[in-house]
Amino acid sequence: MELSTKTIKRLYYYSVTVLLFLNMSRRIFYPLLLLLIPFIGMAITDEINWSLFDFIIMGFLLISLSIGINFASNRIKNIKNRILYIGILVLIFMLIWAELAVGIFGTPFAGN
Repeated sequence: MELSTKTIKRLYYYSVTVLLFLNMSRRIFYPLLLLLIPFIGMAITDEINWSLFDFIIMGFLLISLSIGINFASNRIKNIKNRILYIGILVLIFMLIWAELAVGIFGTPFAGN
């Protein structure tokens, strides 16, 4: 029993789609490598004192940012709007990071 050309093309399309999705999903986790910086810093000096909760929160923020940037870069075709949305995402990330680190707004979530 022979497979038709249409079936072979369909199987090829689905396999390529699955591989691209797996590549994209791995790419989303690459920013987590940034967490190695404070981890190595904690081994070198006593001035960096992160708990497990700090790593979890920063990992969540980095994954959220990378998913948002990936979504904006894939869905938005106009380059000016893409840059604007990615800039807004990075600005929100930086504000949340600064608030958690030193408390620039004075919320109860502020660091010391």
